[in-house]
Amino acid sequence: MSISGALSNALTGMSAASRRAELTSNNIANVSTEGYAAQSIGSSAVIVNGRGAGVELGAVERAGDPRLTASRRDADAQAGLASASAEGSRGLADALGGPPSLFDRLSALENTLRGVSENPESTALQERAVTAASSVVSGFGDVSDSIAAVRTQADNDIGRAVDTVNSALAQIKELNISIQNAQAGGREVASFEQARDDQIDVVAEYLPIRLMRRDNGGVAVLTDTGVTLLDGNARELTFTPTAVVTAGMDRKAGVGPLSGLSVDGIALAPGEGIQAVSSGAIAGLFETRDGYAVDALAEVDALAADVVSRFEAAGVAAADGRGLFTDNGGPLAAAPAAGLAGRIAVNERVDPSQGGEVWRLRDGLDAAAPGAAANSTFATALLDAMTAERSAGAALPVPGSAASLAASLGSLFETRAIGFEDRAATANGRQASLVSSETAISGVDIDRELQNLLLIEQAYAANARVIEVSDRLIQRLLEI
Repeated sequence: MSISGALSNALTGMSAASRRAELTSNNIANVSTEGYAAQSIGSSAVIVNGRGAGVELGAVERAGDPRLTASRRDADAQAGLASASAEGSRGLADALGGPPSLFDRLSALENTLRGVSENPESTALQERAVTAASSVVSGFGDVSDSIAAVRTQADNDIGRAVDTVNSALAQIKELNISIQNAQAGGREVASFEQARDDQIDVVAEYLPIRLMRRDNGGVAVLTDTGVTLLDGNARELTFTPTAVVTAGMDRKAGVGPLSGLSVDGIALAPGEGIQAVSSGAIAGLFETRDGYAVDALAEVDALAADVVSRFEAAGVAAADGRGLFTDNGGPLAAAPAAGLAGRIAVNERVDPSQGGEVWRLRDGLDAAAPGAAANSTFATALLDAMTAERSAGAALPVPGSAASLAASLGSLFETRAIGFEDRAATANGRQASLVSSETAISGVDIDRELQNLLLIEQAYAANARVIEVSDRLIQRLLEI
């Protein structure tokens, strides 16, 4: 080999070593970066006319297993669904649990009515009973407001999630273009692919997706039901947030202005068509807003209806049919509108703050004047109504007193929340396991990278030594 050939080979070797050192250093710098895939570059000897002509570097490659990544992204969507559902269900359980809980408030009312029945002459006990009844009203109102707040939060979170997904899709589109341009110009695309994978992972948390590779280096993004989100151009998800979700709004029943989710007119919200999504955080938020929370409100309304109707029975109701509690001042309808828990009120005839008199708890709601101080007949009838064993709809089929039904409903909500949390823990555990497996394949092995650095250093030093010797030979030739 000629001196110039040796010098040329050494220069290409040093250049290759320098590029490898750059990639290795970048890998080490990103050892803690979540989702980063280790990069490597291959090389081959250049042979010209049967002689070595240096080193040629290949394309930068990223470590990974496409099938494992697809499974992990599916787990991301399942974990997103489970986590969103668990958070919403926990909010509902906490709303009913107080403190003080509806059970605590109804128990307090039961105890004060018992006190009035045992000591009908006590004005203080009558006042406490009215205060306890007002506390029951406040408790139902607080639970109703909390359920509305859970639904409103879910609606707002859907809006933010849609914005995030639309932004990620737009970035994937731009990165597809960058990869195509880089490939056309013979430049490296690994950094663009890493950035694109990061954005695909963002989408996968909110929606279940599948990818289709294109010949030009781009990718198309579809939902698991086949709806195209991006193929060349990004298709925007459409959703209109609602400022405040009220009890009467029910998208599944077609009542109210709550928005669905669509892409170019194709419905994606759970339960709204054959191409609707069934996993991902967005699906979990829709199920909270339109499913679990609506059912929870109906169950709380059923308990409120039971409490109101207990005091509308013969012997405790007024002539106008109203009892101790009313539906916003009126008697309970045969099929009360949704949101009764937020409308329940204390009958104004016993409430001093509304111009009523507390002694009517002893003498009857229609009493025009105080009766005998020792008469406990009406107060005892109120207590009997409160403690009567009754059921309250499909959620509370086992008969019980008003307080025990409230305790059963609270237990039901808590059991559901624990169930959702257990499912979320399982889904998150599966996701973590797949992330760990994926990282083992595509992540940075710091020991291996440091070993590579030593080999690169040796290669660089060897090529530098060749250059040094070549330089001395050339200098010696010039001296002759």
